[in-house]
Amino acid sequence: MYADKMTDFRGRPGFTSSPPRMFMFGVTTFMFILGIIALVLETALGFQQMTLFLNPSSGSVWSSYQTNVIIAVGATITRLMVRPHDTSMPYG
Repeated sequence: MYADKMTDFRGRPGFTSSPPRMFMFGVTTFMFILGIIALVLETALGFQQMTLFLNPSSGSVWSSYQTNVIIAVGATITRLMVRPHDTSMPYG
């Protein structure tokens, strides 16, 4: 009786039974993780810039190299997330 329920469960169409659905789930999860990383990095950069604005002699701010790296990573992630997915669509 238990085995019949298991085969019945696996035979039903569902989320994991379709490779395109699994692929879209993976892509969506990856994009969500990239978005969270960009959000954290840009927020940290904003706080560093605010600290520098409020106290220019503060020693806890990031170097210009670290700031530029965070800006580049954030811009790259943003570009990946908002790029057009259909190349046949005209820009503009």
